[in-house]
Amino acid sequence: MRIFYPNLIDSASVITGSSQASSDLSASNVAQEHPSKVWRTATSVATETVTFDLGSSIAATAAIIYAHTLTGSDSAIQIRKSTDNFAANDVLVASFTYASSKMLVLFSSASSRYWRITFTKSAAGVSRDIGRVFIGNYVTIPLQADGFEISPVDMSQTERSEGLQMYSARRGQYRSAKLSMEAISQSEAALLKTFCETVGTFTPFFIVADEGLPSDESGEVLYLKATKLPSRKTTGFDSSGNLAWSGELTAEEEQ
Repeated sequence: MRIFYPNLIDSASVITGSSQASSDLSASNVAQEHPSKVWRTATSVATETVTFDLGSSIAATAAIIYAHTLTGSDSAIQIRKSTDNFAANDVLVASFTYASSKMLVLFSSASSRYWRITFTKSAAGVSRDIGRVFIGNYVTIPLQADGFEISPVDMSQTERSEGLQMYSARRGQYRSAKLSMEAISQSEAALLKTFCETVGTFTPFFIVADEGLPSDESGEVLYLKATKLPSRKTTGFDSSGNLAWSGELTAEEEQ
């Protein structure tokens, strides 16, 4: 399991978009925790960018574009870095492989003060939305073989009338996830402890249950907020005679 946190852009001193459809749909929305509040580009140029000034040089190993409306006809979807706010220094860090709704790319550790997501729309006269961007690092903690459970939660309400007919008010759905970890080493338990202290039950984070990224939900990039932080329990000893740990994280999908 890979847990992506903290999100470096959330502490960016300046976030600048190449364009915006309106003041309410500005590029700063990608650092807002609710992905339904989007950055929407204008319709005047084809190549769009969102630039993050982190204030100082910070290392990252992963980037995510989440809740977007980019299409397969868009191109050059990249993460780039710079030492001078892209005045002369402009370095390609990695290119995203297009996927609808969410895209993830991992790369060798790179450090910079200025980071940029860039893409070229299929035409200048169309707009694109991005709900959330992640730039940062991740930790890897093993799940037990049957340790990933995901459940749909339907917010619809149903009542019976006096005549016993059932009437429903249809509402949206979200997913809850349970992730059970076992045979965690002491160093991995320390990573889990730091994760809990950093995000608590108040900060959303990204997660991928299966590092192999299969096409089912176990390989999906999930955007979650913890509902219960995992307790850490010793379960025996590893092959080196050190204590092994276990834990269980429960979380709900953030919309």
